Amino acid sequence: MGIGSLFRSLFSGRRSEEEAASLPAEHYKGFEISADPMPDGGQFRVRGWIRRDGQSHRFIRADLLPTRELCALEVQRKARILIDQQGEELFG
Repeated sequence: MGIGSLFRSLFSGRRSEEEAASLPAEHYKGFEISADPMPDGGQFRVRGWIRRDGQSHRFIRADLLPTRELCALEVQRKARILIDQQGEELFG
């Protein structure tokens, strides 16, 4: 990637192919957790989905992390806590 491409991708809001690749889903207590880190000011905001039996719950948190990978790990951790605390009540 040349310097011009780097600046264009930084300022245009486009994500690289690597960033756009989906992260693997995690299965926890019968729920599926999908991390979807949201770019925010050069960092990544915690955002993800919890799904089960055709239902889904999207969550976004204020936490910002420096890399997409660290953010995805935090999404999974936060989702497990939500599942432990609320279980099926997430959907209703």
